[in-house]
Amino acid sequence: MNASGIRWVVIVLIYAVFHFGYGGNGSPLTADEVDYYVQRAIDGMGPDSAETIREFASTGDGNEFLAVNLNKYREKPKYRDGRKVDGRCSPVPVLAAPVHRPLAGPDFRPDT
Repeated sequence: MNASGIRWVVIVLIYAVFHFGYGGNGSPLTADEVDYYVQRAIDGMGPDSAETIREFASTGDGNEFLAVNLNKYREKPKYRDGRKVDGRCSPVPVLAAPVHRPLAGPDFRPDT
């Protein structure tokens, strides 16, 4: 096989990994998984958003969904001091599921 053929094989393999890993070919969350994620939301954000998260997680079909960030832009940013929670609000544990492999991020040390 020549170099061009090897490149095409590599490209197809990379595409296949992303397609099957991120393509929304999953299954809906079980009731136990929904309860687990709702409890994590309550622990992290309080009970106000628990019902919204339960409804969202319960009605999912296992396929991908679209997320839109509605940002507020200001003339002068309002920064909060985040030193108290630095390292505790990391997306790394969520992204470290079997398919999701972050390239870089802070170390995650769960509370013990």
